[in-house]
Amino acid sequence: MNSYTFPFETCEKVRDCIAQPYSAFMNLMSCLIFVYFLLKTKSPYVFCFLFSALLFEGLHTFSHCIHIPGSMQQTIVHYLAIITNISFFTLYYVYAKNHNYLIYLLIFMIFIADIYMFTMNYQFIYTVFTQFIIFMIILSLFYLSFDPSKQHLIVLVIFFSILALSFIVNEKMNGKEMLAWWPDFPFHIFIELCGVVIAYYLSITFYDIDV
Repeated sequence: MNSYTFPFETCEKVRDCIAQPYSAFMNLMSCLIFVYFLLKTKSPYVFCFLFSALLFEGLHTFSHCIHIPGSMQQTIVHYLAIITNISFFTLYYVYAKNHNYLIYLLIFMIFIADIYMFTMNYQFIYTVFTQFIIFMIILSLFYLSFDPSKQHLIVLVIFFSILALSFIVNEKMNGKEMLAWWPDFPFHIFIELCGVVIAYYLSITFYDIDV
């Protein structure tokens, strides 16, 4: 697979003023969703989780508006993803009535592998996968802890997360060819549209948890 550096090789033509306006607009929608539900949270743990997700999306939005040379934006976005997953895990830990410490050890080991690969300059897609796996594990733990009224929302988050990941992999493998075929079409918005849906279903699932 080709190398991939965020946001320079995302599959949307760079323009004047706002670098990638379609992707930036979609990310802004996700930010507004998180802000709306942040104001409705009942728990400091939920607030921290949604706020960290907002920070992630906020820098994500900025990165599609302004491209700063180098890997700084990719680095900061990745570490914000780590912070978001840590706050998500913390929310689960205080919410859960039963704890599986073998699963927790697995999550910790994936975190360590992620940080190692990132600091050793492995291709960015590998650390996307590690953070995605951690996110999926935590979602699955919540699914097992929730009653059916929330379980179907978790299923939707998982579905759109897998869909987003498939678009990311396709963009990494075929992005240059897609832009060569249709240079003015913002293919990256398919990933960001999944992000908007994920932001909504994550927020509506967790905002009213009181722990």
